[in-house]
Amino acid sequence: MPETILASEFIEEPFFTTPFAVVAHRDHPLAKSTSLSQLKQAKWYLPTAKIGYFGELDALLFPEGEENIQTIIRGDTAAITLQMVMNAGFLTVAAKEMLRVPYLSQQLCIIPIEEQLPDASYSFIYSHRLPLTMHARTMIDKLQRECKIYPWSSEVE
Repeated sequence: MPETILASEFIEEPFFTTPFAVVAHRDHPLAKSTSLSQLKQAKWYLPTAKIGYFGELDALLFPEGEENIQTIIRGDTAAITLQMVMNAGFLTVAAKEMLRVPYLSQQLCIIPIEEQLPDASYSFIYSHRLPLTMHARTMIDKLQRECKIYPWSSEVE
C-alpha cells in the first residue's frame, strides 16, 4: 500500500526496534558458518509474509532467488518455528532478544554471519476513522512505558 494511503487512512505509533539474526540449533552443522553464502544449502523455516521487513530479508538471504535453495517452508507460528529449528534441522530468522529466554539460549544459537541483518521495527497501527477505546489507549501507553524501561541487551549470542 502506498505510504500516502497509509498516512491518510492510518495512525502509526512506533513501538520498538530490535536486531534480528539467523538462528539454528546449537548442534546444527552450519552453526559456525560466517557468511550467508555458506547457508545456501540450508533448510529454512521463515515467515509467510514476503513484503515489508520480511521482503527485505528475503532479498538479503536469497539474492539469487529461492530457486536454488534446498528447502524453504513458510509459516507464522512461533511454536512450529521452534520445533522446526530444534528438531528438524531448519534455520530461521528471529529477534536476537529471543535468546535471552534460558531454555532457548540452551538449545539455540545465533549463526555468526558477517552480513548484518536489518533491524525490525514494530509499530501500533490503527485507523483514523475508528478511535481507540480508552482501554486500548491505556494498554498501548503501558506497553510503551514498559518497553522504555525493559533492559534490552546490547548483544545476545
